[in-house]
Amino acid sequence: VVSQFTLHASLKSGNKPDFHAAMPPAAAEALYDTFLLQCQKLYKPEKVKGGAFGAYMQVQIANDGPVTITIDSAEIGAGKEAREKAAKAREKAAEKAAAEKQAAAETGAAAEAGTSPPAPQSAPDQAA
Repeated sequence: VVSQFTLHASLKSGNKPDFHAAMPPAAAEALYDTFLLQCQKLYKPEKVKGGAFGAYMQVQIANDGPVTITIDSAEIGAGKEAREKAAKAREKAAEKAAAEKQAAAETGAAAEAGTSPPAPQSAPDQAA
């Protein structure tokens, strides 16, 4: 288990990443150790190895170093309007996902009860 991780930093104050909301290193290392132990318990302990937490490393992917920084370029240098638009898009996507999850839960509950899920309501015919 490689202790590579990704931080989500704020760039609201400019181009310098703000990591103040990140987990403190001691707590993050404890979380890593707990995760490693759980992996060893659930698999084969002799096959699950750990690394040095927080160490500099080079891996054979696009990462180079102990962290990966993802920057949402849609919000860099953008004004308040662009940030609000991006926030609304994220909110809309979350609402859609919640509605799909609710529909799936209703379908599953109906199947368990041996009934059909409620039929979608159609608009009244206005051709009359």
